[in-house]
Amino acid sequence: MENLQLKRWSEVFYLSLQRILLNTEFAWLTTEQITDEMRYVEIAYLLAKIKHKPDIRKDGRRYFEHIKSVIEIVIKELPNPTVRKAILAALHDLYEDWRITLATIRDIFSDEIAEQVQLLSKRHFTYYLDEQENDILTWKSEKQIHDYLKQHKSRIKKLINDSYYEDLFRSKDDDVISVKIADRIHNLRDKPWAGDLQSISNYIQETENYIITWLKKFWDTYNIWVTKLEAQIANLKLYVHTAVQKSKVIFVINNTDIKKDDPLT
Repeated sequence: MENLQLKRWSEVFYLSLQRILLNTEFAWLTTEQITDEMRYVEIAYLLAKIKHKPDIRKDGRRYFEHIKSVIEIVIKELPNPTVRKAILAALHDLYEDWRITLATIRDIFSDEIAEQVQLLSKRHFTYYLDEQENDILTWKSEKQIHDYLKQHKSRIKKLINDSYYEDLFRSKDDDVISVKIADRIHNLRDKPWAGDLQSISNYIQETENYIITWLKKFWDTYNIWVTKLEAQIANLKLYVHTAVQKSKVIFVINNTDIKKDDPLT
């Protein structure tokens, strides 16, 4: 029954996708190319929609809205849109979020796409630790591991980011880098952390220290992307600044009210 339902979804989505893309985003593709290659975009889109169904953004919205937005940015806003980029945009969080295995991606798509999805994904933290530290953690209880990670959070996070971003950008894979930039642009634009200003500040810092720093090493190729990211960061910094100023005003008002009502003042 599930396979039959998926087949119907597939057929309906495929036909509507053909109509949309022939007229707009992928107008540069020939009908033959859409017939042949868009089948994989269709599968990636439906796979992401099904597998991300339980996932919710931190602000309460369904996670799949983020996936759709990343696809749209890759197609409409970044240079050189391709079918491969659309596929990777749909799949980019499935492996990292443990929703699908690389073996499944290989079976459905190809070895190359599986490798690209892996490049886009931060792996389990133990992958980034050296053998000695992993040996230490092997003998610890779940609570001890949790406490250890909390104690060494900053160091381990830096270790993960250093390795992850170096592998990603040294690959010089335009499809992978494009999807990563689209993902980052949407997160900066969408602010899924709601009112958590510290998380927003950390995210801005990670973007500047890693993504923009790496992109500037290949300035001739990626200058458009740097400009887009810096514009989003400027908007987000303004958002943080405004929120901080607002909170200061509220604090002063509340503090004044307390003093006014306090019989000892």
